Amino acid sequence: MENEPKRNRGGRPRTREPQPGRRITISVRVTPRLKALLDGAVETSGRSVSQEAEFRLEQTFSRIVEAVGTATLRPTTLEATGVNEAGETQAEMSARVEREFQQWQEKMLKLQAQTERDLALLNDVMRRVQALEKAGVKVLVDPPPEKKE
Repeated sequence: MENEPKRNRGGRPRTREPQPGRRITISVRVTPRLKALLDGAVETSGRSVSQEAEFRLEQTFSRIVEAVGTATLRPTTLEATGVNEAGETQAEMSARVEREFQQWQEKMLKLQAQTERDLALLNDVMRRVQALEKAGVKVLVDPPPEKKE
């Protein structure tokens, strides 16, 4: 028996303790819409998909800790009972979170659209100011200093 080779236990390999300074791999499934948003953020930031996801998770948890402290990061009773502290089942909670996320996303898209309109207006004003200055018209950008009495 002692000379027998170790038998492969099969199944998923046991998880190892994380090494200091190393990342741990996790697998996450997302909707196509969320993946598209993440891809857009990756293009803008220059990070990899993993780096962007980690960055955004860190931001989210930092905001939670700042807002309400670390107590909210404890595991809830959902795992034990199937119902969270507010009496929601996993499905109800998921639906609520999805609705809240969609509402937040709609607000952010409206804000982005408004910001783009504002920038377009500012660019238009700047083009007009430059045209006036080119024509020799003096344009005051800053208001004159207030007179002290």
